[in-house]
Amino acid sequence: MVRLRIWYSLVPYDWQLLYAETPSNPMLTVLDLEAFGQLGRADDTEDNDGHHEILTVVDATFASPQLVKPIKYGVDIVIHSAYVLLLYIDTTV
Repeated sequence: MVRLRIWYSLVPYDWQLLYAETPSNPMLTVLDLEAFGQLGRADDTEDNDGHHEILTVVDATFASPQLVKPIKYGVDIVIHSAYVLLLYIDTTV
């Protein structure tokens, strides 16, 4: 929770959206989805310093939303590119 407060203090008040990709490309770093979902919620921190709720968006194209399930962890919007998936399938077949 301490790391979450540090990240939260770095988010400017006028931001309206937080965007992340999991796992990241090309490093394959896995995002802590629960912490990311909480980062957008002012109510989940003890000292919100007047911040408002921020929309959280996760791009789950690389791992597929069926496997990662970002919504389950409090993320507001999940993006998945079927075009990228079909492109990879086409080039590997």
